[in-house]
Amino acid sequence: MAARDNDNLLTLAFALESNPGAYALLVGAGVSKGAGLPSAWDVIETLTSELARLHGETPTNSVDWYETRFAEKASYDLVLKRLAPTTYERQPLLRKQFETFDDEPVNPSPAHKAIADLARLDAVKVIITLNFDRLIETALRQAGIEPTVIVTDADITGMPPLHTIECCVVHLHGDYLNPHSMLNTDDEVGRYSPKRTRLLTRILENYGLIAVGWSATYDTALRKAISAAYRERFTFTWIEPWEQGELAADLRHLKKGLLVATTADEGLGRLADSVQSLRTRHATHPLTVAAAIETAKRELAGGNVRVGLHDTLTNEFRQLHELEDIRNPSGRDDESYSDVVARIDDASAVTCGLIATLAFWGDLETDRWWLGEFRRFAITGRGSGATAYLRRRFVAGINMFYSAGVAAIAQERYDLLSKLFATNRVDNEHRLDLSFAEVLGADNFPVNVSGGAGRPRSVVAPILGEVLRVPDERLDEWWQQFEILRYTYILLRRPEYPDLFQEHVSRKAQKDNAAKRADEFRNNVNPNDAAEQDRIAAEAERADNEIHQRVIKLVWPGTVHILAAMGGSSRSWVAPVAEQLAADVDAERVNHPLIINGFAESSTLLSYALRAVSSALGSAGRNQAHSKNGIIPTSVWLDRE
Repeated sequence: MAARDNDNLLTLAFALESNPGAYALLVGAGVSKGAGLPSAWDVIETLTSELARLHGETPTNSVDWYETRFAEKASYDLVLKRLAPTTYERQPLLRKQFETFDDEPVNPSPAHKAIADLARLDAVKVIITLNFDRLIETALRQAGIEPTVIVTDADITGMPPLHTIECCVVHLHGDYLNPHSMLNTDDEVGRYSPKRTRLLTRILENYGLIAVGWSATYDTALRKAISAAYRERFTFTWIEPWEQGELAADLRHLKKGLLVATTADEGLGRLADSVQSLRTRHATHPLTVAAAIETAKRELAGGNVRVGLHDTLTNEFRQLHELEDIRNPSGRDDESYSDVVARIDDASAVTCGLIATLAFWGDLETDRWWLGEFRRFAITGRGSGATAYLRRRFVAGINMFYSAGVAAIAQERYDLLSKLFATNRVDNEHRLDLSFAEVLGADNFPVNVSGGAGRPRSVVAPILGEVLRVPDERLDEWWQQFEILRYTYILLRRPEYPDLFQEHVSRKAQKDNAAKRADEFRNNVNPNDAAEQDRIAAEAERADNEIHQRVIKLVWPGTVHILAAMGGSSRSWVAPVAEQLAADVDAERVNHPLIINGFAESSTLLSYALRAVSSALGSAGRNQAHSKNGIIPTSVWLDRE
C-alpha cells in the first residue's frame, strides 16, 4: 500500500475514533468475492445455465437465452420460479449458491471480520450491503454482536429509529433468504421503492460514507442517491484496489472523496487495527503535530504574537504532566508496558514538535520557556512496581531531549546544546546529580519495548522531519553529531580525562621531539644517537597508545543511531561523522563554533576526545560486524541488528 493511501486510512481511523458511529459502510460485491462467493450476476448466470440444461440446451450466453426463451428479464424471482416453484424448494438452491463454495461452507473473509471489529469498537453502526449473502451477519455474531437486519420494505416499516440501533445491516438489494427482495437487473437497481429510498436518503444525509468493494457501474439508483443526498461534512472514502471506472470516478470527484488503492481485506483490516490502536493509546493525530509546528513557525516569525506560542507550550506541558501514565507511575500486571510507552509517545508528540521548533528558530528568551521543564521528566517516580514503570517520565524526557538537541545541532546553536547537556536532573531527595547528557541518552531508555533498538529515533525523527524539512541523509548526519557530541561531553567531564589528556600531550610532545632529534642525528650521520631517539619515540608512541586505550574505556557506547565503518589504510574501525568533526575542530581551532560557545576549553582537548569517542564507537561497530554470519560488512549502524 502506498504511503498516501496509508495516511488516508490513518486519517479516516482518527475520524472514526473521534466520531463513533458517525460513518456508515457501503459494502459491494468485492467483499464477498474475497470470501470465495460468486457475484450476484455470476449466480444469475449459474441459475439460467441450470435452467437451460433442464431444457436440453447449452447456450453460450445463458442470460440472453433465458430472456429470449421466456421474453422476460432474468431477475432472481422469475428465474427461481421456473427452477423451483415453491419457497421450500428455493431455499436449498439458494443456500448452495450463497453459503458454499465447491460444496464447502464459506466463512467470513478478513474484510468481513474487520467490519465486525469496527462494529465491536462502536466505530461503525450502520452497514449497507449490496450482497445477498449473510457473511456480515455471521462475522458480527462471531464477534458477539446481534445485528438488526433490514431486508424488505416491511422491515423498514417496523425498524426503530436508526440512531438507537446498536448495529444495523441494511440489505439494500435484498438477500437470498427473501428471494422476492433480491434486486439485480438494470431495471431493479435503477429505481428503489419509496421506503428504501427514504431510508437510504436518511443514512446519506446523516452519516459519513466508506465504500468498499463497490464498482458503482450498474447501481444507477444508488449513484443518484449519493449524488443528491450525501453531505460533504464527512469525507467520502472509497477503498478500491483497481483503477476506478468513469462513473465511480465522477461520483467520487463530485463528492470530493478520497480513493484508497488497496483491497477490502487489507484496507478494512488496517482501518480496524488503527482504530483499536488509537483506542488503546489515546493517540494524537500526526496532522495535529504538523499543524502545531506550522503554527509555531508562523508565531515565531511574527515576533510580538509569540505569547500565544508560549501559552500553547505551557498548556501542552500541563496536559503531559497530568497524563495518567506519568502522574501515576505504578504499573499494572495486566497492562503491556509497550502500550504505556506508546501512549506517552503520542501524548508528548506535540510538545516535542514545539520544542524542536523553538530550539531551531528560537532564542535565549524562548529557551527559558522549556528548558526548565526538562528536570520534571528525568525523575524516577515514587511507589512500588518495576523500575521501568517508575521511570515512565523518562520516555517523554528522552523524546524531548533528542527533539531539542538535534534541532539545536541543525542550527549550530551550540550554546543551547551545552546548556541542554549540562542541565542536571533532580533526584528523589531533590539533589542535583547526573547531567541530561548522561541520564537522557538513547542508551538509557527504561526498558526494551517493541522497536526498542530504534528508539528514540523511530519516534522523534518523523517530528524533526516536519520541523526541519530536510532529506533523511541530512537528518541522519545531525542525529549522529548529536550522539557523538553527547558522548564527547560526558568524556570531557570524566574526572580521569584531564589527567589522561595531559599525559597524552606529554607523550606526544616526547614522541615528536624524539622523532625530530632522530632526524637531526641521521642528517649528521650519527646512527647510534638516531637509533636511541627512535627508540624513545617508539616508547612514547606505545605509552600514548596505552593512554588512548584508557581514554576509550571511559566511553560506554550503547545501541544508538551512529554509523561505524572500517577506516582507511589502518583498517581500524571508526565513526566517520566523529572523525569529520575532529578534523573540522583541528582546522578551525579557536574559531570553531564549539570552542567559541564553550563546549570545551581548547580545540586540542576537544579533538582528542572526539577521536577517542570515534574509536570507542568504531570498536562497538567492529564487534557487531564480526558477530554476523557470512561476509563481514565494512560498515554497520549500531542501532540495527
